[in-house]
Amino acid sequence: MMHDQPLTISVLVACWNGERYVAEALESILRQEPPPGEVIAVDDGSTDASAAVMASFAPRVTLLRQSNQGVAAALDAAAARASGEAIAFLDADDLWLPGKLARQSAALAADPALDGVFGHMSCFASPDLPEAERATLRIDASAVPGLVKGALLLRRAAFDRIGGFGRGPRAADFIAWYARAAALGFHWRMLPETVCLRRIHQANMSRSNRPQQHADYLQVMRDSLVRRRAVQDRGA
Repeated sequence: MMHDQPLTISVLVACWNGERYVAEALESILRQEPPPGEVIAVDDGSTDASAAVMASFAPRVTLLRQSNQGVAAALDAAAARASGEAIAFLDADDLWLPGKLARQSAALAADPALDGVFGHMSCFASPDLPEAERATLRIDASAVPGLVKGALLLRRAAFDRIGGFGRGPRAADFIAWYARAAALGFHWRMLPETVCLRRIHQANMSRSNRPQQHADYLQVMRDSLVRRRAVQDRGA
């Protein structure tokens, strides 16, 4: 059943030393039609000018500041302040395409049983990536299903039921969250449209801290297996 009133949406952005890209990220949020009800950005202990860049967007963007605790803690802090019926997330170096929120909020409004809506995503080489390094990368710009934070619009009630991101490993926070959500009956839909662009640049966590990321992914897999076995044991 369709709702007469659109969902109110809170957009949460975590930023650590993202002064080069965070303005573009925020602009891609604020250009959404209709715009979100609120945008909450968290400076996670940056040592560059990130906080000043984000503060320049006031009053359209609310800025929170904390010591460096990681993306998960920053997003959880923002969620604690958020008032929207739905929440969305964008990494400080990525971009949304026009129509992202409109398409996803319409899908949520049309199906009250949905907890969340994902869309497709694609990657692009950041213009500041050195040409020599760009030549060594294989960046596939084709759209793929985006099982990532930036491609999700989530009902607030579902987020409250599942819990925040801070319970998972620091370098695999969303994968840990999604595994927990799936175990709790997370009901979602994938839209065919591309809604998010992932920037490939020199400081991507997946490129700069791969050993820690791999270790955290393995921990998520172990935790997921433990949960499945516990469910099977209770059903035996």
